[in-house]
Amino acid sequence: MYNKVRLPIAGLLVAVMLALGTGQAPAAAGTSPGWLTPAWYEWYYGNKAPKPEPAPSPAPAPAPTPAPQPEPPVTEPAPAPAPQPAPPNNGFALTAEEAKMLELINEERTKRGLKPLQVDPSATDLARKTSAYLKDKPLAHTDRANRTYTYKGYTLYYTENLVKASNVTSAFMKLMDSDIHRKNMLRANFTRVGIGIVRTPSGGVMVTQYFAY
Repeated sequence: MYNKVRLPIAGLLVAVMLALGTGQAPAAAGTSPGWLTPAWYEWYYGNKAPKPEPAPSPAPAPAPTPAPQPEPPVTEPAPAPAPQPAPPNNGFALTAEEAKMLELINEERTKRGLKPLQVDPSATDLARKTSAYLKDKPLAHTDRANRTYTYKGYTLYYTENLVKASNVTSAFMKLMDSDIHRKNMLRANFTRVGIGIVRTPSGGVMVTQYFAY
């Protein structure tokens, strides 16, 4: 009799389980489906399976440290050469009064766009001799024989200016007031000059100028 009772009970349990696993809508995500159904087994063992851990993100590679650049060498500027004093008037020293006359002539030439004259030592020596000779005599352009110079193979005469005055500035103004003497001082193609100035017996100046190419 016991077996007869057990069989109906077992059949009833199977029927209940089948009824619970059939005819139901699919389970919502996260809830168990009908018990002991294929979906249940899939859900059950799927939830039991270990979840794969996400792969760690690779650490960013460190930025390369720039190599230190050597500082450019500091180059100190070379010291400027000490200026060398120019020889006075091409190496030939003028007296203060002669230098003043040269300055006045070249200032006037520069104003007119002309090149300044350079001192000619030979012409200056001759001009001094002429002034020394004429300091107590009347002015005269007579001694031409001793007023020659060589230019490009030619023998030429120095162009001569003579004047007596109380001082150098007054002598220059007298020469500028004379048309022919002014032209001699301002002639464009003259490049050299000799100037000789000596004192006269009265205390004035005797000025001789020699111009050359």
